[in-house]
Amino acid sequence: MKTKKLTPQLLLSFVLLAVVGATCGAVAYLSGVKPIYYFILVASVFLTVQLTALFHEFGHYIATKNSGFEVYYFKFSCFTVDKYGRKKFKISLFNKHLGEMRFYPKAEGRYSKNLEKSLRGGLIGNLLIAFILNVCLILALLGVFGKTASPYFVISLAFSPYAVYAYIINAIPWFHPLSDGAQIKRLKENEEERQAVDNLYAIQKCLFDGKTYQEIPKGYFSVGKSVSEELKTFLTLYSFRRAVETEDEESAEALASVLDGQNHSDDEICCELLYWYVLKNDGQKIEEYSSILSFNGSTDNLTVFRGMIAFARYRGDENYVKVATPTAIKLCREEKLCKGDALYNLKLIKRL
Repeated sequence: MKTKKLTPQLLLSFVLLAVVGATCGAVAYLSGVKPIYYFILVASVFLTVQLTALFHEFGHYIATKNSGFEVYYFKFSCFTVDKYGRKKFKISLFNKHLGEMRFYPKAEGRYSKNLEKSLRGGLIGNLLIAFILNVCLILALLGVFGKTASPYFVISLAFSPYAVYAYIINAIPWFHPLSDGAQIKRLKENEEERQAVDNLYAIQKCLFDGKTYQEIPKGYFSVGKSVSEELKTFLTLYSFRRAVETEDEESAEALASVLDGQNHSDDEICCELLYWYVLKNDGQKIEEYSSILSFNGSTDNLTVFRGMIAFARYRGDENYVKVATPTAIKLCREEKLCKGDALYNLKLIKRL
């Protein structure tokens, strides 16, 4: 497991966050309220972070909907709306991300251009909420809301500079390679990155239209040397699935080695590799990747479910295989969203 190094970007991020905290404290002091009311700062932090994330995600949502994509999954805070899920609306107190959105291309087009528009939507959302919150804070400091109410408005909005911090971190490419700003920069400057994005969404379009990996033109799976790691990983995974489906063992082995050598914790990739190593009867690798199943018992993801069945077959747990296999086959046949991927999973489940 790689440890996180204290990079200049991370250090500057901490410094900026410390400035936000100091500004928040100074604003609270300037509000003039009694220290006993400083507990309102807790609400200010919560409100600012939530509003910043909400505007960011809705910025993405609106831009994505207007860029030829269909949004089918939207998560904010503890709320999830899943258009094609078994439960359309879910509430969960424990989420990995404050906000998340998933979408697929409705029609053929210049996917990289449309993705760039979607990314800009999130930045516009960030900028808008930063402007609103900080203008309200300045007005409150000027006493616009009255002598009685203004001090409480001030302390309630004291953490507003955080929204500016969030915009800076997300907009300036230098801070993080996966930020919206960094992705936009790569799309504008790197032809191979644009081509990889076009290939990725072309594959997804085929999958959502009901084609399996082996039915998709092989040229879509190519990836240039200068493509970002995240995109490269996705396309490598898709290439691996194509090789497994077509029973091209030599290519599958080489691609499995590439995926195995990466430092990631993606459940789907781990379960895809687990299935492959069960087929190859590689006990050492099976032991390594089966650890993902100890904390992921979900049957919502077909790849994860297939990995669970494969591992049960390897252990000799025929009772689980006997009960789970018909359920998995039924889920594959009932899949309404990514039909091609479901057909692929159905083929591989039957191979077991």
